[in-house]
Amino acid sequence: MSETMYAIIATLDETTNQKIRNLWQELKDMSLSDYAYQVRDREPHITLADFETIAVEEVLESLGDKLNLTLPLELSFQAIGSFLGSSIVFLGPTKTPGLARLHKHIHDLLGQLVAADSQYVPEVWIPHLTLANRIDEDKLTQVYAHCLNNLEMTRGQITAIKVIATDEQGQVKEICQFTS
Repeated sequence: MSETMYAIIATLDETTNQKIRNLWQELKDMSLSDYAYQVRDREPHITLADFETIAVEEVLESLGDKLNLTLPLELSFQAIGSFLGSSIVFLGPTKTPGLARLHKHIHDLLGQLVAADSQYVPEVWIPHLTLANRIDEDKLTQVYAHCLNNLEMTRGQITAIKVIATDEQGQVKEICQFTS
């Protein structure tokens, strides 16, 4: 059985990407978080779905011509947060009707390929863009405060949808990209 994990992610416009990458670099320079550098070429993103399958071709076929995209999709970022019981700090986009519709559309196309207990299914999904993860407990408040006080952005755009694979070593490979 393959240990490869797959995800469908929403990637962002270059201005938003640069702001997030600058923040990632600041957190690394301050020795607060090297999350962004734990995987080669990590890019800012919002995960829309995850799945385990050895039949990735079935996923691509499910998406293929049926993925109706109207991009760019405007985003509004109004919150920085964390999940209970984890050492993560994220930027939270508002769950607008357009974002919710895109997310549900992808899940409708994937059907049973996504596990019912996935944190990305429409009923429980909390859209987020990870700013730092696996933060040392003694640095969590510093990371949060730095992100809250230094990330000056309230708008962004989804410009593409990608299918990615993460292997056993944690390396990410882009399988395909969809744009409108």
